[in-house]
Amino acid sequence: MSAATVTHSSGVQAPTVSKGRLTVETLEHFEHHAKRFFKTKHIPANKQVSRILYCFEDRAVSSWCSANEADFEDLLFPAFIAKIRERWLSTTWFIDYGKILYKPQSDEVFSDWVAHMRDANLILESKPDIHLDKSHLRSNIRILMNDELQAEYNTTNGDAPGKLDSIEDLDKWITSITHIDDGIRSRRDREHRRYFAHLSNIKKDTRKTPTAGATAPDTANTTHTFKRHYALKLKEDKCALLASNDGCNNCRQLWIGKDHDCKYRMSPLPYGVVPEITKEYVEQERAKIGKPQPGPSKSSTTRIAAIIDDSSDEDAA
Repeated sequence: MSAATVTHSSGVQAPTVSKGRLTVETLEHFEHHAKRFFKTKHIPANKQVSRILYCFEDRAVSSWCSANEADFEDLLFPAFIAKIRERWLSTTWFIDYGKILYKPQSDEVFSDWVAHMRDANLILESKPDIHLDKSHLRSNIRILMNDELQAEYNTTNGDAPGKLDSIEDLDKWITSITHIDDGIRSRRDREHRRYFAHLSNIKKDTRKTPTAGATAPDTANTTHTFKRHYALKLKEDKCALLASNDGCNNCRQLWIGKDHDCKYRMSPLPYGVVPEITKEYVEQERAKIGKPQPGPSKSSTTRIAAIIDDSSDEDAA
């Protein structure tokens, strides 16, 4: 059975949950849109459950709500959602939410990533062994933000006691980091635009042809300096060399494995960060770290020659 989905066309109407399997994500969306509905319609807390009790289109869920209507109408909305989780989610539903608390930021927008983490933590209030208090939530955010944001945080923070670490209010602390993350993304966007504009200008220059009767410029006494900003695109042999040594085509680091989270996945590699990828360079790096030579490839095959006697049955006769 496919997962149920939530539909909410406007704030003045209650959200509806389609037929299908109730999941952690489905209930999370339903809870968000239901709260929006309550706020828009100014529905008091003791009337909220009765207004959304029949929003479930799945017959099994709807029948369950109908059979327990008298008990459910006396509940507040958070308690009603807890009842749904207990009845319709797997017995380990809280583990799915717990994973969200320890999910690294990766390339996700910081504000979205933190909002998702805080929503999950709020839902886990009924699980004190998993729920994080503000101090531990702050520690998780600090540890799990991506490397680029970590570096900017440390630079902005400065020496102890630290400009950012001294912010005690959690919301203000998160807002300060959000500004840093926004700055990183803005800078990355500018680098992308500059990079593609540079490529566009190169193409335009190569298309220019001298007009008839035009005098060629005197370049004998002119000195041109070209400063390369980004590394050249790798050719096939270089890509193959990196691949054979567990390397990354983006940052061009060797022996980093398939799970490497490359910070240059979405942005060009600056020129000069890594030397040219050659066999000599690979062997030099291998010698530095004492990495053994790779063994023979599993895909190699051995050719066996068969010697066939060309005498026929007729000759034997």
